[in-house]
Amino acid sequence: MKKLISLTLTLVILLNLIPSAIADTDNNIMTPDIPSLNTTLGLGAFHNGLAWFRTSSVNGMDKYGFMNHAGEVVIKPQYSYVSDFNEGLAMVKTSLSHWQFIDNTGEVVLDLNTPYLQVENFKDDRALVLKSFPDGNIKYGYIDKSGKEVISAQFQFARSFSNGFAFVVKNNKMCFIDVNGIRISSEYENYDSYFRDTDTNFFKPGDFIDGVAKMEVMGLDAVSIFEINKQGEEMDIPDILRNYQEFYYDPSGNGLAWVYKDNLIGLVNTKTEKVIFEPKYNFNDSYYGGYTFHEGLAAVKADTGWTYIDVNGNWMFDPIFDRIGPFSEGVAYVEVKGKDGVYGYINSPLKRQAEH
Repeated sequence: MKKLISLTLTLVILLNLIPSAIADTDNNIMTPDIPSLNTTLGLGAFHNGLAWFRTSSVNGMDKYGFMNHAGEVVIKPQYSYVSDFNEGLAMVKTSLSHWQFIDNTGEVVLDLNTPYLQVENFKDDRALVLKSFPDGNIKYGYIDKSGKEVISAQFQFARSFSNGFAFVVKNNKMCFIDVNGIRISSEYENYDSYFRDTDTNFFKPGDFIDGVAKMEVMGLDAVSIFEINKQGEEMDIPDILRNYQEFYYDPSGNGLAWVYKDNLIGLVNTKTEKVIFEPKYNFNDSYYGGYTFHEGLAAVKADTGWTYIDVNGNWMFDPIFDRIGPFSEGVAYVEVKGKDGVYGYINSPLKRQAEH
């Protein structure tokens, strides 16, 4: 039987008392050393060598900055909001409607003069923006890394790009577009921007993963589920998925799909048509970083707490974590609460296995 990695109470207490960066050989957990900050309110995942942290400043306003893997502050806390780094850039907000993109040295690469209501991170060289117009309307569009609106703000609703395609709504018609704004799928009509019509229908699109996007139309009497490929053609879902009440494809691809039955979640592989494990974890306890694979590991909630599994469903740690984040650059953020609770980062057991 595979030996699980345990985090002892002694180690947890030790980490709570010592604020400097710690990496234990056996248990692989560390806490960041963030100097001259009284309170750290949150930590993000590492991308481009940096992770954001949130702290309370002297005037009580939360501020965000970035630290490296050693827990050293690289970009001091000065922003009211930040994103993870993606495609070499992080989105930061300096005031109510002033958005910038910075590199991993903190240099401003793109300063957006347009007072957008919302700006998302770059994906596929496109960043989703929400723009307000004088007539009171608000519309979504996309900018490139020069700040130019390469797809003008025209959509009632839109999502960030995923593997070259994005879901948009215009004039109550829904479809997928490519990075040039060209429609690649049929238009689905008679739905409002919240995916509901005035009667009973509910429209639920997925992102493109492994070359297809899941589409789901739910009515009062029936549910229609199908897929769309990159040519916009509608296709049947894999047979193995018909055995479950609901499913979604894991963003990591490789045929992995999470499946639901009776409020529980399991995992199957649609390429091999193999059930990795039947639904047994409570999906109602999910949040950011849960039930999606990152660097070969996914967070799942057992009876006693969160743990991580590999693609075969094996536990990698004892399930003791109260909060848990996705693995990125070999580490993941975790919390263990209680009287002697601690938060910090654990190293990936898969990374350690590869090194040995």
